[in-house]
Amino acid sequence: VSTQSTWGEKANGTPVQVGIHPSNVVIIKLKLDNTRKRILEKKRRNKKAAKQSDKGSKVTQSEVAMQDVD
Repeated sequence: VSTQSTWGEKANGTPVQVGIHPSNVVIIKLKLDNTRKRILEKKRRNKKAAKQSDKGSKVTQSEVAMQDVD
């Protein structure tokens, strides 16, 4: 990950950007524009709709076998 404020110097004095490993990065503030907000909201709605439609459709073999047990 490269940021605007992470610069170092080579041995000859030339400035270069210093990379930061993603595991060492913490996002403090996330700037979202309206387009990105709409995309995230659409994903959230689709995920919620898929979760609700899957609730009644999955029946395991053990559930089928236990239906006849009293």
